[in-house]
Amino acid sequence: QGVLGFYRGYTTVIFGFIPARTIYLMSLEMSKSGLTRVGKQLELSETTTAGLSNFGAGGLASLTTQLVTVPIDVVSQRQMVDGNKLGARGSAGAASTSGSGAGSSSSSS
Repeated sequence: QGVLGFYRGYTTVIFGFIPARTIYLMSLEMSKSGLTRVGKQLELSETTTAGLSNFGAGGLASLTTQLVTVPIDVVSQRQMVDGNKLGARGSAGAASTSGSGAGSSSSSS
């Protein structure tokens, strides 16, 4: 498979990274402004409001980003491992074979 086999699944990672980063930054800023507004309504000090809003916004942004990146990572890893078996199906085949590729096992008694 050579060098091309080494980079199999790389395009999926690249095209998944761009929307994931966009979602992260957008959700970070939106949740930070919302949490800052709540902190002001609760009449917290400015430093407490800033700390809590940054902490909460970072957690929410990471959570929303993981909803996008984890499925993309699964598809890219399947392409890397099972690339020859997927054939022309590519990303769609990688997504539809979840649980039936490498690493899944069945035992019978």
